Formats: sequence, structure tokens, C-alpha cells
Amino acid sequence: MKTSKKGLPPGTVVYTGEQKIEKTIIDVYLYNESHIEAVKEVQLTDLDDLLKRQDCVTWVDIRGLHDIDLLHRIGKEGDIHPLILEDIADVRQRPKYEPLEKGAFLVLQALYFNKHEALKNEQISMFITPHYLISFQEKKEDVFEPVKLRLMEGRGIIRGKATDYLAYSLIDVIVDDYFEALDKLESRVFAIEQDILDNRTEDIKERLHSNRRILVRMSKAVIPWRDALLKTMKLEDLTFSEAVLPYMRDLYDHTVQVIDRQETLRDIMNGLRDLYHSELNLAMNKIMQVLTIISTIFIPLTFLVGVYGMNFEHMPELKWRFGYALVWMVMIGMAILLLYLFKKKKWF
Repeated sequence: MKTSKKGLPPGTVVYTGEQKIEKTIIDVYLYNESHIEAVKEVQLTDLDDLLKRQDCVTWVDIRGLHDIDLLHRIGKEGDIHPLILEDIADVRQRPKYEPLEKGAFLVLQALYFNKHEALKNEQISMFITPHYLISFQEKKEDVFEPVKLRLMEGRGIIRGKATDYLAYSLIDVIVDDYFEALDKLESRVFAIEQDILDNRTEDIKERLHSNRRILVRMSKAVIPWRDALLKTMKLEDLTFSEAVLPYMRDLYDHTVQVIDRQETLRDIMNGLRDLYHSELNLAMNKIMQVLTIISTIFIPLTFLVGVYGMNFEHMPELKWRFGYALVWMVMIGMAILLLYLFKKKKWF
């Protein structure tokens, strides 16, 4: 159940999301260029000693934000200001980057499609210092699993780098998820386009509306993060070293690519909406055309039948032996002639 922060003083830590994990999980990874140690489900009493290690990089990954007492204790062990703890627990935060006196704090939104093809988002927070990094995830499902595998297997250069490169690696995984989510959304949009062209328009309106909502959610997550990334590359910010800045610039370029693709998708969906309405109008026009042709054929037939339906005394054809058959022949002939003329003019 979500909790409201209305009326509470600044620095009050309140989890504003829904509980997504039964128990908060704390995993710690300690590594340097030649060694790595993974400590799973760490007890809070052991965390202080692990954070004090100076011979390695310490990464504390926390999954589950609902336990406020635990968050307070983690904040005390990690020297995290109450206002930052408040932002960590408030999962409605706008993506941002804040340089601090001894490090930095950042918030961003992870986006991915689950196995049910529904877009899910999750707030990710990171508290970065020169010797340790603490990451906060809402769910048990691990967004950072690829980075953990890379660490454990010793792939890449991550073990020989400091916490700034670790932060880059974690952010990079989330941006990669943006690309995967966009690929999935593009496939959906192109499928809608094909269905419109094939006149399979039963649920097009609902699908277009659903995908537009998804695109809006993605834009709200990515566009503010582009602005936040710019702050990481400022010269006065010492969180990211000069060696890591090229990676951050590459990350910024990827984020801009994501935003550009989002804008392109938005234009495509606007075009599909117009195409959908045009197809509906075309279908309606075809129906009206058929009805008009039918009405036009029956106008002279109705006139003919109406004439001979009048009860005048002196109408010779009424007493003629072949009068009935002749009227039918004339009506059928007129109908065939009109159909031929319409077909010749390609009206149907």
C-alpha cells in the first residue's frame, strides 16, 4: 500500500511505492584488479566493517525499499544524509544527478518489458563515494545482473577501475534496457502499421493509445536523465575522473539516440493515427458508394412501378397480355444498363 508524504517535515523517509519484495536483500561485492569477493545477504551489523575497507572497491547492492528502519540504519552506516534517504524512498523522483561534498547521488528510472509484454519501470538510486557505491533497487529482480556476472567472471576492465567506472557500468546497463524497450515498442508500432494497411482495424485505436502511453512513460524517464548526464561531465564535478569522462560522453550520446528514436516513434504514431482515420473514412465512403449505386438503380425502377401502380381507367398496357413480362424486361434491362455504366466509369 502506498504511503502519502503530505504534511511531513523535510527529511522524513517514507516509501511511496508498493512493497515488491518480502525482505530487503543486501549483497556486497568487494574487488580490485586481482581479487573479488561476493558476500550475499549481508547482515546490517557486518556492513560497517565492509564499508571501511580501503584496499578495494566496495559495491553494496540493496533490493527492497519498504523497510524504513533498515534504510535509516543503512544511511547511518553509509553516511547518507536524511534528505538523500528521503529521495531514495520516494520512488516518484525525477531522474537527477547531485554532486556532493564527498561523492554524488543520482536517481534514474529503469524500463523494461516483462514476460507478459507489459512495460515496467523501477526507480534506481546510487550513492557514490571514492571508496564505495551503494545502489538501491525496488524489486527482487536484479537490473544489475549483467554487471555482477562481468565482475565475477573478470571480463572487461571493471575490476581495475574505481567507483566512478562502476557507476558508469550500472547506468550503461539501464540505458541498454532503454534500447531493448524501444526495439519492442518499434516492433509493436510497425505491426500496427501493417494491420492498418491490411484493413485489420478491429483494435487499432486501443493499441495506438496503449503504445502512446508507453512512449510517454519512457520519455518521462529518459529526457530528464539526459539533462542529468550533462552535469556529470562538468569540470567542477570531481566524481567522475578524466579517464571515465569519455565513457560518460558515450553514455550521453546513447541517451540522445534513445530520445531521437522516441521522437521518431512519436511522429510515426501520429502518422498512423491519421492513416487509421483515413482508412476508416475510406471504408465509410465505399459503403456510401455502394448504397448510392443501389439507390440510383432503384430510382428509375421505382418510377416505372409507380406509373403502372396508378389506377387510371385508360392504361392500355394493363390489359395487354404481355404487359407484365414487358415491365419486368424493361426494369431488368435498365438495371443492367446502369450497372454497366457504373462499371465503365469505375465507380465500383
